[in-house]
Amino acid sequence: YKATGLTCAVEKAEQSCLTAWNRVVVGSVQSLMRPKRLEQFDRRYFGTIIVDEAHHAVTDGYRRILDWFGDARVLGVTATPD
Repeated sequence: YKATGLTCAVEKAEQSCLTAWNRVVVGSVQSLMRPKRLEQFDRRYFGTIIVDEAHHAVTDGYRRILDWFGDARVLGVTATPD
């Protein structure tokens, strides 16, 4: 918050960003990859998705999320590229 002035919503377990007005959302792949959870979102809900530990993004759960929000820009970051 101090650096950008932005607060964030959380998409994890019982918490949902769908009722929040935040421009930034921090989400759990384990929660968001569930089809019932994903179906609550318009496919254009996110304009940009930043994936931490992006070397995992080839797994089914990550792919399900990235495919659902297929028009979003994706930035993958990792400290362990090999």
